[in-house]
Amino acid sequence: MAVRKRAPIDRRFAIPAAPLEASVFPLTTNMIIFVDAWGKPEQRFDADRLDGLPVDLRGVLIDAFREHCTGQRPASRRTTWAALHRFARFIADDGRIVEAGDVDTEAVGRYVLWLRKEGASRAVRGAHAVAFDLLRPC
Repeated sequence: MAVRKRAPIDRRFAIPAAPLEASVFPLTTNMIIFVDAWGKPEQRFDADRLDGLPVDLRGVLIDAFREHCTGQRPASRRTTWAALHRFARFIADDGRIVEAGDVDTEAVGRYVLWLRKEGASRAVRGAHAVAFDLLRPC
């Protein structure tokens, strides 16, 4: 009978013995954290900045942002986050959207007109189209 010289390789997933420190990886519900391939935090977004949104719509948009932006580059995530923040400003200014069900074709039309009015003087040409196009998948 042959004698093994080495122990067999343990191919099971390892569970860390100690929890991650709060300073390294804070586990709060108000932070959206994207990690790199090695599991280190790469980008953080504060969900409290979307304070003008109704609670149900805020939850839907935050979940959509997490899902949609997972594979994006950090610069694209920042641009998409800015588009979500701009949409939250629109909802606060508009005052007609009080729940997620109120976002319909008419509300999207008002948003496009608001973007056009908002970006007429200080935004570069096509900036409002970019803000709308980034919000559409979310």
